Order: sequence, then C-alpha cells, then structure tokens
Amino acid sequence: MPDVFAATAGSSQVSDRVSRQLLYAQKLMDQKKLQETQKRLIEMLEKNRLHDYEAAVVYQTLGYVYAENNDYKNTIKAFEKSLGYDVLSTKVQQSLRLNLGQLYLSLGDYKKGTSILEQWRLGEQAHGKNGKKSDHQIHQLLAIGYYHQQRYKESLPHLEQVIDNAEQPNKSLYQLAVAIHFELSLYNEAVTLLKRTLKLFPQEKDFWRQLAYVYRELDQATSAVATMSLAYQAGLLNTDDVLLLARLYLSQQVPYKAAELIQREIENGTVSINAESVFLLARSWQQARELDKAASSYATLSRLQKNGKAKFQQAQVYLAMQQWKSAAIALESALDKGLDSNKGRAYLLLGVARYELNQLDLAKRALKMATKINSVKNQALQWLHLVQSSQEEQNALKF
Repeated sequence: MPDVFAATAGSSQVSDRVSRQLLYAQKLMDQKKLQETQKRLIEMLEKNRLHDYEAAVVYQTLGYVYAENNDYKNTIKAFEKSLGYDVLSTKVQQSLRLNLGQLYLSLGDYKKGTSILEQWRLGEQAHGKNGKKSDHQIHQLLAIGYYHQQRYKESLPHLEQVIDNAEQPNKSLYQLAVAIHFELSLYNEAVTLLKRTLKLFPQEKDFWRQLAYVYRELDQATSAVATMSLAYQAGLLNTDDVLLLARLYLSQQVPYKAAELIQREIENGTVSINAESVFLLARSWQQARELDKAASSYATLSRLQKNGKAKFQQAQVYLAMQQWKSAAIALESALDKGLDSNKGRAYLLLGVARYELNQLDLAKRALKMATKINSVKNQALQWLHLVQSSQEEQNALKF
C-alpha cells in the first residue's frame, strides 16, 4: 500500500488536526489494527469538517485500508469518492484510476473496468508517461476485459501488443489469442499464429488440434491430415484425435490408412472397442475393399448394437463378395433384430440372395414382404416375376 500518510501529513493543504489524525492512523496500520484504523478514518469523515482535499485524502486512505482487508467493494466506493473531488495530484489520481480499473475487472465488471483503464491510458498519454512495464500490464488487462465483453476486435490489438513484447512466452495468452481468432473467423491469420505457437509449445496437444481444425475450416484437408499425422507420430493424440485422423484419411480417399490406424490403436488400447470406433473401422475396411475384414468388423459391431443395422451392413459386404449364403443369414439376423429405414431393402436383398442360392420358395416369401413396402415395391415385383419364371422353367423340366 502506498505511504499516503507521509505524503500528505505535512502538506499545507491538510490542517494540523487532520495531519495528526492521519499520522495516528498510520501507527494503527503499522500495528495491523485494520478495524481500528478503518473506524478512525470513518469518524474523521463523519465528525470533522473536512475541505475537499482533506476528504479526498481520507477517502483515498480508507480505500487502501479496505483493500488490506480484501473488502474490494468498499475499496471501490472509497476510491471513487476520492476521485470525485478531483483535487489530488495527477500522479495520485492516476494511481487511483489504475487500482480502480483493476478492482472492477477482478470483480467481473469488465465494462466499467475497461472504461476506467482507458481513461488512465489517456491520462498517461496526455502527460507523456507511457512506461513499458505499466503499458504492458494495461494492454493485458484491457485484452482480458474486452474479451470477457465479447468485444474481440478491441481485445486482439492489446493482446498482440502483450505477446509481441513479452519477455517470456505465456501459453495462456497464446490460447486466448487463438480463441479470439476463432471468434472473429480469422482462419488464415490463425494458421500463422498457431504455427508460431507450436514452435514455442510443441508438446501442447490443443494447439495441434486447433491447427488441424483451422485447416479443415479453410478446406485444406491435406494440411489438416499432415498436421494430425505429425501430432500422432509425436504421441500427442488421444482417442478422439485418433478417430478424427481416421476420418481425415477417409476424406482424402486413403481408407486403408484409416483402417490400419484404428486397428493398431485398438490393439494398443488407445482406442476403446465401442460402436463409434468399430463402425469407423468397418467402414474404412469396406472402402479399402478389404471385405473380409469389413465383414468381421460389422460382426463385432452387431454385438455392440441392439438393432440390426450392423448385420444389414455386413450383409451388403457379403453380397459384394457374392457370398449369398452368408448374406442371407446376415439379412435374416438383421430383420430379427429390427430395422427401421432399411427394412424393405433388407427383404429385397434377402429375396435376391435366396434366388442366387436357388431357394426359390424362400426368395418368393422375402420378395412378397418387400412388395408391401413402397420404397422397394417396383424392384421387388420385378425380382418376384423373375423368381416365378425360374420356378415355371424348373417345373417344366421335371415333365
């Protein structure tokens, strides 16, 4: 706390009586008797006829006493009273404004805090006092204050000043800068910032993820994949990140890499066996035309799901391999477990599989079920006609 007593006790603007009382208050403060100091100063305001300068000094002093007691709401009130008289020296009033702005920010009143700190800056500029230390501190306070008001365009220049002139890089400030770039959709600028940030904090996982995110927002999928791949090689990716990298591989038409990645990380224990990871694995093997592996993955997925969706997907893989019997078994299982949107198509494909197995009665039964569903009715009728024709031909050959 500034030694306001010594600075004012002997001032010609303070009467001897008030000067003695202030000196006595200082003794109490030195003895850490804060409550008694506070009481004395309030009595001075209530019982003495103080002129403006004396009142401003007492309120200033009282504010520091409240601050010592961590009573910041009353500190603010006292400092505002002192400033209201507008009689103290410019240096003292600037000091009060600086403290007042910081107090408002600490209490979450960011609008009032930034407003007062801007007043402080104007005062410093008017008197040619732009010290590097104080300037750095104010830029940081204003950056945070404006950020909390969602005034990102005003926050960013102050934050850039802090980052550019900091003696040591501060990770939290870079995190804030990245967040502001995202809020303002400054993605090209964010790439530059994140590259700079990763040189300073190469082991920080979030910055790698954010750089990949920015590249995706800029439709630069190749760069997004390269970024996540580097992070993977450095051992910085968690389960979600691994699955994201797999999806990026799929988007770049390299499904085999996606499947290998998921399979490897499942075996390593990084990726858990659940519906999300197994579905992505099955889809990756399927797109890579590793159909046996895809069918096996869909079988695993089916055990994790209550409905028949995975079995239906597995059946389509078997159909692509012309493994009609396995396809028919998978389709019947899918229908037994329950399908919503694909029920009609499942009956249709089951009819096709049974036809290919020359199980014509079973094929007719499945296709008749398919004709009851509008989305596949026409196809089902065509196949049903084909099945009936085949039956007629077979029957004719018997005679």
